[in-house]
Amino acid sequence: MLDLTLILAILFMVFQGTEYFISPVNINTGIYGSTFYMITGLHGAHVFIGTCFLFYCRTAVNIAINLKTIYLFISNLLTLLATFLFSVQTKEKKSFETVMDVEESNIEIIEHYGKFGIESFESAAWYWHFVDVVWIFVFGFVYVWSHLTVLNQQ
Repeated sequence: MLDLTLILAILFMVFQGTEYFISPVNINTGIYGSTFYMITGLHGAHVFIGTCFLFYCRTAVNIAINLKTIYLFISNLLTLLATFLFSVQTKEKKSFETVMDVEESNIEIIEHYGKFGIESFESAAWYWHFVDVVWIFVFGFVYVWSHLTVLNQQ
């Protein structure tokens, strides 16, 4: 669903840019042109920020999973290496495990990163829904209301 949201956001920005190029109204046309470009441009900027935010969340989940897999591989490799090197001296093996400190430091960093990914996704979802609600008002005022006003004047 997140991929679909990202695709639709990119399509929205492409259509908005296309509308800017084919529109007979420009920013110097008058109050309508200035208002149109200011409101839709500001909304488009927020859509771009939200798209970047959602794209970051999409890639952060994959990075967290890959980091955990890499960490577990390296951890197992170092444990195997330590067992091989320090198999005669058990005292040295304990000092190596103390230096590694696997249970406390590295796993907490990965879990914190995963939690940060969840919190950032929740923030991105709130931001995205706010941009959606704003679009309802922008569409209502800029497109529907302005066209109804023009039709009533003719």
